[in-house]
Amino acid sequence: MALGAVRRFQADEYVMMAILCFYTVVIVTINIVEHTSSNLLPPGYDIAHMTKQDIAERTFGSKLILVVENCQIITVWGAKTCLLIMYLRLTTLRRENIAIKALFVYVGVTFVVMEILYLGVWCRPFHNYWVSVATPCTLREANHGPRLYQRRQSSAMQQRTT
Repeated sequence: MALGAVRRFQADEYVMMAILCFYTVVIVTINIVEHTSSNLLPPGYDIAHMTKQDIAERTFGSKLILVVENCQIITVWGAKTCLLIMYLRLTTLRRENIAIKALFVYVGVTFVVMEILYLGVWCRPFHNYWVSVATPCTLREANHGPRLYQRRQSSAMQQRTT
């Protein structure tokens, strides 16, 4: 906003406005998820006594969790992109600019790989993300292991170059 008008925004400001929308979806949806159930059942839960309403509520909650997770991924990688755009401007005509460009490519590639893994590989078929009874892929989803590892690696790489 320092430039006075929306049409004068720089690329990082447009990216941050888009990320703000995704972050808003995360906050609103996580507050809805707080009051719904999901398919992540505790060990030993007796699924024989689940009613159709319970199943419908757990399916809805699981779909909302999918929305929250994906919007969170987009928010995190979008914030990284915004910072990298700002660093590109700050390091213009400096040799660090090459490292920032390489990091930019790395962040872009990891985002694409992350989305492919999350939406197409980790839980197949895709509708298993919201089935009422936990499947191996929804249990893996609960652990968040691969995504947390990737986030830590990407963040550590950014810290090394700055």
